[in-house]
Amino acid sequence: MVDLSGLTFCDSMGVGVLVLLRQSREQHSTLVLSALPPRLERILTITGLRTAFQIEASVEEATTQVTQPTPRPAAEQPPSEPEPA
Repeated sequence: MVDLSGLTFCDSMGVGVLVLLRQSREQHSTLVLSALPPRLERILTITGLRTAFQIEASVEEATTQVTQPTPRPAAEQPPSEPEPA
């Protein structure tokens, strides 16, 4: 989770860092952005990156999303033990 509530400035370098963070965490966990300032949300929308991130309105909502276990797809589930006869 990245708390952006104190962010006052973000240029292309900052957006690039967010994209790199997302790519590096893509295989291991979800990157949640929280409390986006309106200007950054607009930048992400204009660049088409708004849908690339999970965005929550507050730090509390993001924390809830991060701490809830996410179910694995059936293909990733460990094989179940056969029932004893």
